[in-house]
Amino acid sequence: MSVRRRVRWAVVALLCATAFGIFRCYLYFGTITCCFPHAAEDKAQTGARVLRMAVRSWQASTSSASCPNLAQLKSERYLDPDQTGSDPWGTVYRISCANDEVTVSSAGPDQRWETRDDISVPRMRQ
Repeated sequence: MSVRRRVRWAVVALLCATAFGIFRCYLYFGTITCCFPHAAEDKAQTGARVLRMAVRSWQASTSSASCPNLAQLKSERYLDPDQTGSDPWGTVYRISCANDEVTVSSAGPDQRWETRDDISVPRMRQ
């Protein structure tokens, strides 16, 4: 057997062993996912910021201080129609407009309003 053929078989054997090892780990440990501890909170804040910018753009173009709802922002194309309007935990964001300030809030991981884990943009002063 030539050297080239031996190397090829060695590489194939190594790849098969690696694939088998990964498969065994999957069977033993189940699905292995990498998750950063605050990824969902960061995603909720980003979603709230996007929504807040859309509201502010709507207000600027309509010369209105009123608060649009999510359907209105989507229909008037200030927000992507595919945007869910929900935080990572499935709760719909709250939009409030008062004193020329737009606040977008998420109920947070516990999905209950007025608790310590609520997320708002801009941050509420405590």
